[in-house]
Amino acid sequence: MTQMRKFEQEAIATEIYEKIQETNSVVQKELEQTKKYKDIQAVVDELADLQNEDEELNKAFATGSGNLLELDANKRPFRWYNQAEQAGTKTEQMTNQLAHIVGVAKSGGNVYSEIQNNPSSVVARDRALTDMGKLLSGQPIGDFYAVAREQINKAAGKEIIKSDVDLLSAIYRSYEPNSFDAKQIEQAVRLRDQLPAAQKNFFDRRLRGEYANPNAAILTSNQPTRAGFEGRIPPVAGVTSSIPHPLNRQPGYTLPNITPLAGQSKGRLTGLPADAYKWLAYGASGEAGPGDDIYGVAASILNRFAEGRGSIQAIVTNPRQYEAVKKGTARFRPDIEAKFNSPEGQAKLVEALMRLQGRTDFKGRALYKNAGRSDVLFDERGNFYHHPEEKSKRDVYSGPPKNAWRKFVTGI
Repeated sequence: MTQMRKFEQEAIATEIYEKIQETNSVVQKELEQTKKYKDIQAVVDELADLQNEDEELNKAFATGSGNLLELDANKRPFRWYNQAEQAGTKTEQMTNQLAHIVGVAKSGGNVYSEIQNNPSSVVARDRALTDMGKLLSGQPIGDFYAVAREQINKAAGKEIIKSDVDLLSAIYRSYEPNSFDAKQIEQAVRLRDQLPAAQKNFFDRRLRGEYANPNAAILTSNQPTRAGFEGRIPPVAGVTSSIPHPLNRQPGYTLPNITPLAGQSKGRLTGLPADAYKWLAYGASGEAGPGDDIYGVAASILNRFAEGRGSIQAIVTNPRQYEAVKKGTARFRPDIEAKFNSPEGQAKLVEALMRLQGRTDFKGRALYKNAGRSDVLFDERGNFYHHPEEKSKRDVYSGPPKNAWRKFVTGI
């Protein structure tokens, strides 16, 4: 190994080590489950002979350290060679992740105070922000918060966490105190609590991401729903200011709920080029549907810009990407530009970015039958937005959060 190679490997290992130490076991598990096993494994293999040269690396490599860089007795990366054995069931993984906060509850400590001071002991920031975006756009957030609520309440011997939404809200508020909309969340919780027991159970199951048929048993993700259930709307959306799409009453449609923008976010856009709104308005002029859809188109363009696909002008004027440019129907629209620059427009652009969660692609009304439940829709006659990885209406993006857009947003 050359000196330069050795230096590069030390730098990579130190970065990984420091990242783990700055966060918690949640991030460690996420790193373990990435698709870059071979790359990181190679780093660990080549670093094995450096144990005596760096005290911190020595601690990380030590057998039983629990660190991502831990080596076994044969100097092999313990976390990969033993991953299947160590992973355990999904519930066991959650239990390990929740050990700290459950311990606080068991000892009689203040759970909410601990969440406020140390939210990463429950769930990582990116996961919490992504899940709140899903909740506010009428999408399921998974069963993690249900498991956490049950374990915390059981350890405390009383009901501390009343609902999954309460727990997610407490975590999100700890990470993003300036963008937390208490009124909207409180309304959702209140409406849920007012539901009859059967509907409340249906709501909770849908919130966890289960396919719930109100007239039959709970279905797993591998079981198709019957045709009569195809157009039913998950009640999650009913308490998050979203609106069922009327076309879902017809066979073949699985459109997402319509989620109008409130224009009340405290967030604002920052760091954009001087001509950003001019070109965003140009793009929206030819591609957007009615109502709030101009903000959806603009936000999807910003997501592309944040990913480094070129300048906003270059993105918007690419005829291979936008039909309106190819047909020549896109226009400079000072009125739309003024909307984007206004306080309400800024708030709606930020809200659209939060709803899209990195989505860059959209399709129009002609392709509504290709829309899926996990897509985003801002107007009844607007575009539906999806991730490029979602090739069919049944696909649901499950990769890492796409948060590049956050570098252009302040106040959330």
